[in-house]
Amino acid sequence: MPEVCMAPDSQTCPLVVAQYAISGHPRRTEHWSLLAVVSKTEAYVYQLKGNYDTFCYECEVATNYMKDQSLRGGCQVGTIPLSQLDWLKQKLKEVTVIRHDFNFDCQNWVMAAIQALKDHGGIIAPGTTERKVRAEMEEEKERWEVADDILFERLFP
Repeated sequence: MPEVCMAPDSQTCPLVVAQYAISGHPRRTEHWSLLAVVSKTEAYVYQLKGNYDTFCYECEVATNYMKDQSLRGGCQVGTIPLSQLDWLKQKLKEVTVIRHDFNFDCQNWVMAAIQALKDHGGIIAPGTTERKVRAEMEEEKERWEVADDILFERLFP
């Protein structure tokens, strides 16, 4: 995975896959979203919301995202200039959302979003693959379970 940038500069911010604990899903125990992490308290959240029959893309600005009790860490997949956040919001609208398919969910959407950004070039770190993202997310979950610092705490000590 890309090396974690310990302190984003004022021109760029880390692009992170964040995971949140969920219950009641037939296959998954974590919800995934993409975050453009601006600061310790602010992030732009790009995600799939709803259920398998109502999924839709949503973008919102989250303040105090690190205080979300269900947050279980994340995996940095790239870096994006702050000047491109509006472009990113629009670009991710192009990522296909599939409804009425139990095999499609937020994790599939996030991986498709990463692929779309890879195709654009320059945002997603070289070598980022689904296998590596999933492995890092498992390690992050383990860090959270033993009270080690998760990615966001390492980004902003």
